[in-house]
Amino acid sequence: MRRLLTRTKSIVRCDQFPRNVIAPRGNIIVKIKPPTSEKPEVTCRVRLTADGSRSQFTGDRSSVTAEIIAVKIFLNSVASDNDCEMITVDLQDAYLSEELPPGEPEYLSLLVSHFPQDCREEFGILPHLSEDTVIYYHILKGLYGMPQAGLLYQTGLIKHLSQYGYQMSHSTPCLFSHDTSKVKFLL
Repeated sequence: MRRLLTRTKSIVRCDQFPRNVIAPRGNIIVKIKPPTSEKPEVTCRVRLTADGSRSQFTGDRSSVTAEIIAVKIFLNSVASDNDCEMITVDLQDAYLSEELPPGEPEYLSLLVSHFPQDCREEFGILPHLSEDTVIYYHILKGLYGMPQAGLLYQTGLIKHLSQYGYQMSHSTPCLFSHDTSKVKFLL
């Protein structure tokens, strides 16, 4: 919870919250992963997401992804070429890195009961508030569940990659190649 709050939001007092805005509820998603041969202990992942169905965002929210046939062809070509090497990467918390455009404020509502005591103290949540009190956050960066988060992240990533010589194919969405080397990858 702390990592998400420090990277994505700032608290808004109830008396400063714009009354004409509907703030999506924050959802806490817990995923328990059973032990595997690589990780013999049970692991737990907790994510904070926004209820995107309640968002008032009306702009473009579509990001492109590689088609499954493109992925299959790409993987087949890598597997059949003895000179190729392949890696996979999971960009953890990727959506949390992109700042929202100015002038398009987004808010999130959370119950006080969602915060552990140490977070309440660190983020200045008053101790006299009851567990069912709603607190509002001004969202500063992308958050899972926000309708525009995927497009914001993809736009920022494409811009970042182009600074280092990687360009997306015009005919195959999310197939990137380098201007001067043989490096190619799918997003």
